Amino acid sequence: MSLSVEPGAGSLSASIFENQELGIRKRMVFSITVPVTVPFEGKPVATEIQLDFIRLAADGLEDMEDTTYWFPVNPADGYIDGSLFLGEAHNPVDCTRLAFGKAESGSVPVEMEFTVDFTYEGPEELGIVEKTLTVALAFNRKELDRVFAESANLF
Repeated sequence: MSLSVEPGAGSLSASIFENQELGIRKRMVFSITVPVTVPFEGKPVATEIQLDFIRLAADGLEDMEDTTYWFPVNPADGYIDGSLFLGEAHNPVDCTRLAFGKAESGSVPVEMEFTVDFTYEGPEELGIVEKTLTVALAFNRKELDRVFAESANLF
């Protein structure tokens, strides 16, 4: 099964997250959105991979450059919460590696290694897809710097 990245690609953002009821202290987390096209029911369907609650050991964007991060699969602690919506279902995406390149002009190249499990909710005929994609992620430098600065004051 082919899964292709849309030209122009995705986005990277950061926020401060806390959930006292679940015992999650304030922390900086990242989100990545990557538009993709998936062949489904005889035609290409535009959708996206959404990765949330990504924890990266970085004090600034420069710390992420030329760095590879590895992640366990759900439900192990530290996993990335990921999904791909297709066929009326949110299909789990286990992203196990993010390799960041050098950021330039509001974009950073990232090689992503992940598995999409279409058998979890369907469409089952697409099976389990393992993929490595390289995508340019657009970001707002001022917003990232603001969140990095806010996270530095959490400790």
